[in-house]
Amino acid sequence: MPVLSRAVTLLCAVVLVAASGGCGKRRAAQEPSPPAKERPALGVTIKRSETVQEDERGRPMWRILAEQTELDQAAARATVRRGEVEVFGEKGRRLMLSFGGLTANAESRRLHAWGGVTAKSDEARAWFRAETVTVDLKTDRVVAAGNVRGSNPVGSFQADRLETDMNLDRIRLSGSDKVTAVIGLPEKLQENKR
Repeated sequence: MPVLSRAVTLLCAVVLVAASGGCGKRRAAQEPSPPAKERPALGVTIKRSETVQEDERGRPMWRILAEQTELDQAAARATVRRGEVEVFGEKGRRLMLSFGGLTANAESRRLHAWGGVTAKSDEARAWFRAETVTVDLKTDRVVAAGNVRGSNPVGSFQADRLETDMNLDRIRLSGSDKVTAVIGLPEKLQENKR
């Protein structure tokens, strides 16, 4: 009998410990935890960097060399201070821009450079300077504005505004006061005239 009394005492002790620990009790339904708040857009600043932006097929759209780059991951946008960008066109042409400031938006595939921009294309043997230059890779369009000056194999030009494609094949000049174009004969025609 002492063993039976010891077993009953042990069983009572286990029941008391379990009851004090919450076993066997019904708990109120827990409210679902509130959804996690969305994190604010992350802003990153990088000093002396090289950034390559690729399209959805993995082809480079542009390569930026910069003194300072600020990345906004929410908008897929980069703001760059003092640097150069090499823009890659659909037909293999490249346009190099040197600038004071640049905004690059990967979603819209657009670049906007300001602060005295120099653009050049070695393939087209052309260059120009302007206050601002916008490159839209979706439409294959380049627009320069503000005291545009430059040259190509045909001659030199000066205007308020320039519009062209990435190949710099056809350049359209416009201006409110004056548009100047000094056109010489293309090299092939000059050879035929001799």
